[in-house]
Amino acid sequence: MQEFSICGLTACPGEKTTGYVTGPDGRTTIPLAVINGERPGKTALLTAGIHACEYPGAAAAMELIRTLDPGEISGQVVIAPMVNITSFYDRIPFVVREDGKNLNRVFPGNPAGSYSQQLADFIRRELHSRADCCIDIHSGDAPEMVMPFVYYPAGAAPAVRDAAERMCQAMTVSCRVASRSQDGAYGSAAAMGVPSILIERGGRCGYTRQEQAAYLEDLRRILIAVGILDGEPLFNAAQKNITESAYYDAEATGCWHPYIQAGERFTAGMLLGEVTDFFGEVYQRITAPFDGFLLYGTVSLAVKKGESLLALAKD
Repeated sequence: MQEFSICGLTACPGEKTTGYVTGPDGRTTIPLAVINGERPGKTALLTAGIHACEYPGAAAAMELIRTLDPGEISGQVVIAPMVNITSFYDRIPFVVREDGKNLNRVFPGNPAGSYSQQLADFIRRELHSRADCCIDIHSGDAPEMVMPFVYYPAGAAPAVRDAAERMCQAMTVSCRVASRSQDGAYGSAAAMGVPSILIERGGRCGYTRQEQAAYLEDLRRILIAVGILDGEPLFNAAQKNITESAYYDAEATGCWHPYIQAGERFTAGMLLGEVTDFFGEVYQRITAPFDGFLLYGTVSLAVKKGESLLALAKD
């Protein structure tokens, strides 16, 4: 077993190293932890805070850094608990402060582009390229609430997709959802051949100790399932595989009235929400296209045209 170095941080076998790495602008520093096991094995990358106001997963990543014992590990675990660090301190949801772009929509990035594009390129080159598996940790953002679920890369190469689904099935969440997106962190990593998943839990710009603990349990279960963390693998045989979903954005700026909560079931034709003006004139009605349940939704009264409103899962 040898020392492990990444982004200028080095950990000897059986050692945990933490520090700050310089971002692509040469000024911004990003927190990073490297836990190097005493035995050889795979490298797992965990990223949180792609969206800076998604707190439950970031809090769980911080706790995992504190509690993970190198003696339990075969291989390495690399954890970035808050990627979008400048937006974190300003409590800016969805986007990166420097350029107003959604970091999870600009992968694989561009080293000559704006800051978000440079940061995506940095993550891909410096972090994704070193990983054997990736876990991208999310939650509902400031105006959103989600039920606990996980995305897997349905469009990836079969071996990558199958490995990612196995990671999903190690979790306690009730469903895994197929996605073909490649412009986010986990989709971009999967396109590189790295089994990757995106987890969702909680939201509304806060977190509870219970959400943090549930997230932490799932992260540890995944690390056991991929053979990095000591323990007996556990798999969730009751987990549903959702292969059809529907997403709705606001067609007009106005007031959003949701009639359903995250995790709640609906039947085809049911009215799920409306966008109106201040006097009740309806700009948009959303009715269920199938029987299913709500994965996540916006809970703020104010919405702008083009913003996400609802994500539906079909049974």
